[in-house]
Amino acid sequence: MSFDLSRRGLLAASALLPLGLRSTTAAPVAGSYRVGTFTVTPLRDGLFPLESSMIPAAEGQAGQDLLREAGLPAKGPSPEPVNAFLIRREERHWLLDAGCGTVLGPGFNRVTAALAAESVRPDQVETILLSHLHADHAGGLLTPSRLARFANAELVLQEREVAY
Repeated sequence: MSFDLSRRGLLAASALLPLGLRSTTAAPVAGSYRVGTFTVTPLRDGLFPLESSMIPAAEGQAGQDLLREAGLPAKGPSPEPVNAFLIRREERHWLLDAGCGTVLGPGFNRVTAALAAESVRPDQVETILLSHLHADHAGGLLTPSRLARFANAELVLQEREVAY
């Protein structure tokens, strides 16, 4: 069976993640959960003020109803979480995305502290799976000094994303 997740499909699915993850602390946000033999822990990097005009599906009455049902404002910015996800199995550690680091300004750059709360050092992360190369997913790869934050990690992303 072949599974090919498009950028659009991934973005649509990821739009649902913030609805249950609203913490502003650097600690893991919603506790860990199991996926088969893996443990997945959401890590909050910060909150991004997302304007409703940036959500194409928010147009029209149906879009306004959707925003209201999700507890989001119809106008003005909605504080949307920027998360990375720690994936563990036994003594192995992976990340899905790396947060934005300092790329989006102050109030972010909390992934390292959230990892520390889980007793994981950046040098213990062996692989980082990048969903796509937007700043809020890949900006956390570098420290403010522009050094590799996860020095031992292999980066994995779709070839089409690199070409894009």
